[in-house]
Order: sequence, then structure tokens, then C-alpha cells
Amino acid sequence: MKKAAAPGTAFEVDLAGLKERVLLQAELITREGEMRSFSTIRDRIAASGQNADTKYREIVSSRDKLAAKLRRGRPSKAGKPKVIPPARDLPLLDAPIAPARFRVPAGTFPWFGYSGFVQAGPLSDGVNVVPGGDTSGQIATTVIGAPTYAYFDGSLESGPSELPPGQAYDPTVRYFWLHNWQVLVPFPAPTGPSILTYRFNAGVNLQIFGDGIGTAMSFVSLGETANLTGPVTVNIDGGWPLIADLSQPTTTNGLYNGHYGELWGTTAVQRSFAVGSGGVPAVAIVVGVVIGLPEGASVSLGFAGDSSVGVSGTADYQGEYVGGKIAYYVQPELVAEPLA
Repeated sequence: MKKAAAPGTAFEVDLAGLKERVLLQAELITREGEMRSFSTIRDRIAASGQNADTKYREIVSSRDKLAAKLRRGRPSKAGKPKVIPPARDLPLLDAPIAPARFRVPAGTFPWFGYSGFVQAGPLSDGVNVVPGGDTSGQIATTVIGAPTYAYFDGSLESGPSELPPGQAYDPTVRYFWLHNWQVLVPFPAPTGPSILTYRFNAGVNLQIFGDGIGTAMSFVSLGETANLTGPVTVNIDGGWPLIADLSQPTTTNGLYNGHYGELWGTTAVQRSFAVGSGGVPAVAIVVGVVIGLPEGASVSLGFAGDSSVGVSGTADYQGEYVGGKIAYYVQPELVAEPLA
């Protein structure tokens, strides 16, 4: 067994493959949205001189190819960490603290499970993707705040502003910008084989001013290790706090009129995995934003202020981050007495 890290040792978060996976997921979400609301772009397709039915079939074909590519890119079951779903969805501090049900040899004693919080550190900058081509702008960090949030802005534009003669406008062409931030969170080392359950909330607040066209998304990705001895690979999808069609006004997940305003979203993440005796378990948490724009569109991520993302331990999210505390619960595993 590898030796646990010495106190004060700093390890990195391994983001290999994150950009490709999230961009594929974002494009798949976008294509599925176009299929659901195709009537909103049918007239624009017809006005550009294209056949709407043919374009719809192209969207379906693109969606199927993206889904197949994502399935091929999933890690094998053998490479996945052992995950045990929680028995019930309860606040972890409300879970009953009980000893493991041991059948143990003489001289061995049971030990109790326990729960608590660990304080996550500040987020750090991760991947920044600019689509290139006839586009401008990027999602740029403006403030890294304590305990665990970041502010950002950006003026994003996709061309062309005017089509060359003879070139048809294609509303299904999309350009994607991506930026993420991450933090590595270690937990106290258990004294015996256990199941570690952790829980937190990730939130996003987007300050939008734009043309009223495009898609805004926020994602959470995770990496887990039972013993922190090196970089932690991020290969687990944690959810999408926000998926918003920028052409649709809303008052349920923000105050947005279809051109400017505020969008917010939050998701609760709770997972469990097996940990051994004496190892330092850790979780890498990645939060990020993806903006998708069609040809000739623009959006600003600063309106009443900068946009923001963060990690909290609170149940409600209204644009403010509280805490950065990660709840955890350790339950000893059942150990059977060896046969005589």
C-alpha cells in the first residue's frame, strides 16, 4: 500500500480529458435542446434558403454521433472507484452514529462512525477554452475569493457579423467557450476500513447582457481517491447546476427577460466510496461554465456585476456563497471474524 502524504504536501488536480468530455456533453445538451424547440429556429432556417426538414435530420444525426462518442469515452467499470450509494438522502450530520456490527476475535474492539465538516480552500484556475475561428472574447477570472468561490466576466462574440455573398446563415453552428475552477479537499484518515460519504452544494450566478440567443451551462466534475499519494484524476460527472436557453425569459431560476438579467442554479452532490485504514481520502471538486453561441451572436457575462461560481454547505442559493464547508460521514465497514 502506498504511504499517505506527509502533512503540508501539495498535490495537483488531474484535469486530463475534462475539456473534451464537458464540451461534448455541452454540445449534446445543445443539440437535444434544438430538437425539443426546433420550431423556434425553423423560420430562420427557411429564411436562409435551407430546407428545415433536412436541417432537422442533420441535428438528429449530430446528436446521435455525440452520444455514441461520449459512451465510448466513458471509463471502464474496472477503472472506476468503488461507489456505494447512500442509504437515504439525509443531512450527513443527522445520520445516526453507530458502531459497526463486528464479529471480532477476542481482544479486538468495535469503533464508532463519525461525521463533521472540512473547510475547502480557495478555488484555483483550471482549463480556459476559447473556440477560435471567427470569434472573440474569453471567460476570464476577475476575483478568487475565500473560502471557495470565484468571480468572472467576459464579452463573447461569434461571427460573422455579415455573411459573404452566396453563403447561407446556419443557426445550428455553435461555438463553445469553457472555463473551470477546482479545489482539492482532503478528509481525516479513518482508523479502519470504512465508507466515506460527502456532501456539498455547487452554485452559479450569471449576469447576462446579450442578443437573447445561445446556451449558458454550468457543470460539476469530481475526482476521488481513498489515499492521497499523488494527483487526483477528475473523471466523475457531478451534475449541471444550470442549463439555460438564453432566448427564454425566466423568473424561476433567475430574473432574466430574454436579453439581460440574472440566471442562477445550484445542485447538491452526495457520493460515497470505500476508504482503508490510515489512508488520507480526498475529493477533487471542479466547477465550471460553458457558453454556446450560434453564428453572429454575442453575450456579456457582466451586467449588474460579475458572474460567479462557488461551493457551499448551505441548502439555498440566491447568488451568494456561504461557507465552502464539505459535510462528511464515516461509517465503519462490517468485518467478519476469520474462520477457525
